[in-house]
Amino acid sequence: MEGVDLRYPPAVLRRWSDALAAAGLFGVALHVLPDEHVPVARHANGAQGAERAGLIRLDPDLLFRHAELAVLATDHASALRALKELDTIQPRPGGPVSPPHPAVRMLTAVAQAQAGDAGGWDEVERAAAAMPRSPWSAWMVALGGVTVPHLTVPHLDAAGPAARFALEGGCRDPRLPLIAAAGLVADGDELTWEQCAEAVRLLERSRRVALPGEDAIGGALDLLRRAGLAERGRGLAAFAVSDSQIPREAHDAWRAAAKLQHLPVPRRLRIESLRPHRRLHSPISDSPMTCRCAGSTGWIGPERLTYVEHHLSLVDAAPVSGLSARLLRCRLTALRFLDLPSQELTLPVDRAG
Repeated sequence: MEGVDLRYPPAVLRRWSDALAAAGLFGVALHVLPDEHVPVARHANGAQGAERAGLIRLDPDLLFRHAELAVLATDHASALRALKELDTIQPRPGGPVSPPHPAVRMLTAVAQAQAGDAGGWDEVERAAAAMPRSPWSAWMVALGGVTVPHLTVPHLDAAGPAARFALEGGCRDPRLPLIAAAGLVADGDELTWEQCAEAVRLLERSRRVALPGEDAIGGALDLLRRAGLAERGRGLAAFAVSDSQIPREAHDAWRAAAKLQHLPVPRRLRIESLRPHRRLHSPISDSPMTCRCAGSTGWIGPERLTYVEHHLSLVDAAPVSGLSARLLRCRLTALRFLDLPSQELTLPVDRAG
């Protein structure tokens, strides 16, 4: 991949990419993913000589991961290019042409749906029927269902339960809770208290750990509006702002999201531009010199800098070309972290050595 600093071996970049994807940063993970072109032997004239001598091959595992991350990042053009390259290296000369692997077929269908292909959703459903149900396949169905050009209630009816199944199976994607919540609210002939309470619970959990730019509440209301269920979205927002189980700042977030979706709720309150501090791990309340790195899943929010700046050491100010990130290291545990200022996130990526 162009732009990756070759000082770091592909195996290290792959681990970093996987860690970023686990945090839901699929676009950044795609940027960090190493090149799919792998030398199979050394050449006296380096990589260019190896390429001219035919000693460069495409790695099918990396191509598949590239396509998967591109689909998750909604970069359908990159996904379809990677899948096309993957298709060219699968057939064996002189042998029978085997059908694509079910997972490849699924990624292709979702990428086509993202690209606006009119038959993309039908192919997603066929691909899902052709493979055993799993959290991964449900994840793809959920994404495919909400990226169609003309969203309808049947799409939400399929995508919502799929998103719930993917979440329960351990898939990490900040879009899954909002798809699941929209599917819950879309279900049935009338909106019920139980539907609203469960949807608000899902979205409140996402709101508390949201990164800058993420808005699960607005995303769920947008899906309902696109599916022709604006009044259900308004009803959900009205329920949320009167829900005593969530904090005042959550009420304000619901009012703000409803207003942006042109779904104002009654009894308007003053909306404060508050974004609560969020953490992936335990609060940093002790001295910055107290090591909290071992077993940490990372830290979110501006308050993380008190710990990060005092306890972690800078290893590389720009480990990946074109990406605003720092590579940091804990001297006590040797754990390394990527710090992403624009996302206000510090994430463990691997152990040095």
